[in-house]
Amino acid sequence: MTLSTKNKLVLLVAGSLILLAVGVGLFSMFSVETSMLEAQRRSSENTVALATLNVMDRYQILFRNKADQAVALQQSFGALESIMAELTWKAPDPLAFLRDFPLPEGVSLIVTGPDHSVRLVRGELGPDDNPYRFIDLKDRPVGPAMLALAKKGLPATCLVQGDSRSGRQRLYGSHFYLPAERLLVGLWTGIDHLDEHQRTLKEHSIRELQRDFAFLRLGPSGFLFVSDANGKPVIGPDTLNDTFTGINPLTGRPLIDDLRAAARTPDTPVLASITSVLRDAPPDREALLFVRHVKPFDWYVAGVAYTDEARAPGNHLSLILIGGILAAMLIILPLALLMVTRLTSPLAKLGDYARKLPEQDFMEDARPTPLLASLADGKHGEEIASLANSLMFMDKTLRSRVRELMEATSSRERLEGELSAATEIQMGFLPKPLPPDVSAGRFSLAASLVPAREVGGDLYDFFMLDNDRLCFVIGDVSDKGVPASLFMSMTLTLIRSRAADCPSPERLMAEVNENLARDNAKCMFVTLFIGVLDLASGELLYANGGHNPPLRLGPDGSAAWLEGISGPVVGVMEGMDYTLLHTRLQPTESLFLYTDGVNEAMNADNEIYSNEAMFRALGASPSREPMRMLRHMLDDVAAHVNGTPASDDMTILCLQYLGGKR
Repeated sequence: MTLSTKNKLVLLVAGSLILLAVGVGLFSMFSVETSMLEAQRRSSENTVALATLNVMDRYQILFRNKADQAVALQQSFGALESIMAELTWKAPDPLAFLRDFPLPEGVSLIVTGPDHSVRLVRGELGPDDNPYRFIDLKDRPVGPAMLALAKKGLPATCLVQGDSRSGRQRLYGSHFYLPAERLLVGLWTGIDHLDEHQRTLKEHSIRELQRDFAFLRLGPSGFLFVSDANGKPVIGPDTLNDTFTGINPLTGRPLIDDLRAAARTPDTPVLASITSVLRDAPPDREALLFVRHVKPFDWYVAGVAYTDEARAPGNHLSLILIGGILAAMLIILPLALLMVTRLTSPLAKLGDYARKLPEQDFMEDARPTPLLASLADGKHGEEIASLANSLMFMDKTLRSRVRELMEATSSRERLEGELSAATEIQMGFLPKPLPPDVSAGRFSLAASLVPAREVGGDLYDFFMLDNDRLCFVIGDVSDKGVPASLFMSMTLTLIRSRAADCPSPERLMAEVNENLARDNAKCMFVTLFIGVLDLASGELLYANGGHNPPLRLGPDGSAAWLEGISGPVVGVMEGMDYTLLHTRLQPTESLFLYTDGVNEAMNADNEIYSNEAMFRALGASPSREPMRMLRHMLDDVAAHVNGTPASDDMTILCLQYLGGKR
């Protein structure tokens, strides 16, 4: 049974409303849940960060207190040492004076001789409690180290940990030296009471943190707790497990391992079953644990945020939305049926017109039909009138676009023909291979120009100045396309026409510069290399006007830059002078000339080919014969770009000097 358009639209509206209800409900549930989870995440991260800062503040207080005690101890010992040293130096019998000097409570006195034997012991330490037989906390033998420092008048202090009569204890010692008697005087005191004081302060800090954490909540019922490195609870609710070494069912690992892993990425919480944290907790309840590590205490501060508390608002809102939309369907469907009935009749007429539209001849002028004119008057509703007007506008626009397309196609075909002719003309400016009787036994040469567009701005040339001198040229115009090709053609014409009068490369380059710079309205320029090779002696005269330096290739595979710049780029300013450069090629040596389209060729990842890759390719070339070397280089560059369209012209000229005579 085929349904009418009206019935289809009614069913479409009903189905759309049902899908909308389900979609909005699910989207709302997902959106609210995501938002609540994200808000819970941010709130939890901030709360855990705040709790961590609170713990760090407590540590700073403990650290400062310990530092203050250490400074006070050092200052009091320093003052006592200064007084004793000054009085002892003045005493007629220093050892007797030290024996009778009143010592403060808790301070011991030990005097040793140059052989580190004990001469006098006073205070709580006995002869068997000799700290000089130990290694201090800086890994130094106490006796020799303190004696050496005290002899030089330097601060001689140390911390020692060892066994005494009263058990294992830590001692702080400060020393001064009596040079006349060759005695080392040491003042010692135990510092275990400082640690005891620190433990008392730490216990007090834990009680205060327990009170502070009780006021911090993560969501309706989330909480904070602190575990030590062994998984033992330090701070948190009374219902915490006795240890966090049990297995987290959601990860299959001990919970303390999950805490350590989450602490390494504080922004990424770990999902845990609440039973691994609390005793007598519901087994199916899950929570996100946000963890930070307090390194000084080696504690893990964790915040517990329940996932079901974040999802609950989304679930409730989605149910309300689904129910509201389904209830609205009872009102919307009758109204939709009435509106569809009014729409379908004119729509059928417009559909029939649209089906016949492709059969028209769009080269004729547009003629509005009575059907569209009647529907565009607005009697059937603004939407129908708008659609009818749109169809009339589309008909008129299509006819206009068809005419424009025909004209553009004709123009493009004409332009492509002109560019093809321009390419042939530009390639005609490039030199033809020299006759074999000219080059045989003396040199071998190969060149290639690959434009990035139909026409380009790179150039090369080679010709004989006389029977024994070969002139060769390579260059790169600053622009691309047709302007660059015209500038390139002008440059080659000037070089050819002036080479006979200016056979020296630097004079020829200066002459070309004068002519190009004159009336150069677009300020174009060309980088240019001109070389003249004496085929009888191998002497190479050359001038380089801002072009990439060529490579000099030895028969053994070595490659080096042909250095030297004669002057600036050519064609920018009149009156420029260029310097003549020269070298001598040995038989079978080669020159590799190129434009920056070679070493700067890019692949799809914008990685350039680079000078290093060019050196490697030349070194790996199976032959120094110019044509084979040129093909090898082009293949290597093509492998690098891997089909990426070229952004610049690519030109190579290879010249091998053979050194023979005709």
